[in-house]
Amino acid sequence: MRPDSETLIRGVAAFLGGELALSISDRALRFRVTVAAHLLGVALRDLRRGDDEETAAAFARMLEGELNWLGCETDAWAWLNGRRLEPSRADAVRGELEYQLTQTIRRGDLDPDRQAALRSELMALLVNELAVVNPRFDPRLDAETPE
Repeated sequence: MRPDSETLIRGVAAFLGGELALSISDRALRFRVTVAAHLLGVALRDLRRGDDEETAAAFARMLEGELNWLGCETDAWAWLNGRRLEPSRADAVRGELEYQLTQTIRRGDLDPDRQAALRSELMALLVNELAVVNPRFDPRLDAETPE
């Protein structure tokens, strides 16, 4: 039986960061190998996360009432309504939605309740992203939010 992708990635990361890195005498090369092992860990956590639907739902909530620019035939509309996209297209759509969200915030015409809801959604997305990059990140830490 063939190991699954997660097992393969975890095995390669362990080999790079452990046995191989320890056997390399060139400090610069050892550092690059260690970074490669770390990046495989990030990729693995990102694959495990599987939050495409959660992220889309969060963007839909954050952009509520701001989606009039979005035609119903677009990938962004489909993604916000639960359709899975190939990863590169999903990243592009997320970029488009992030841009729209920043424009909404910059205009500064959000009422205080909407600002509070938006802050809460953004913090949830940030915690999710930080957990991928740094598995030791503790989301229970009391983060100060600017007023």
